[in-house]
Amino acid sequence: MSTSTMSNGSSSAAPAQGLRSKAIGLASFVTGIVSFLAGFTLLVPLAGLIAGFIALRREPASKKFATWGIILNAVALVGGAIVAIGFIVVFWGSGLEAVFPN
Repeated sequence: MSTSTMSNGSSSAAPAQGLRSKAIGLASFVTGIVSFLAGFTLLVPLAGLIAGFIALRREPASKKFATWGIILNAVALVGGAIVAIGFIVVFWGSGLEAVFPN
């Protein structure tokens, strides 16, 4: 009886252990997707990019998630930087007087 419980316990613990070994890579992947769905920001993709590089070092099982997380977060970070620079250029050059009159 105790052997059947141990085999059931170890078989149910194996998927949980596999999921834990991919947690940081999966978090990087999810933040990459969220960065595109929620709009271009700078902080969320930066956090996802850092998580992706950490996952590549610590979690070899999550290499695909970490790689896609790095790609998605890098593209979102570059896109967010371009949008931010675009806003600065537009408002710096022509719009400041209209927005903040003397």
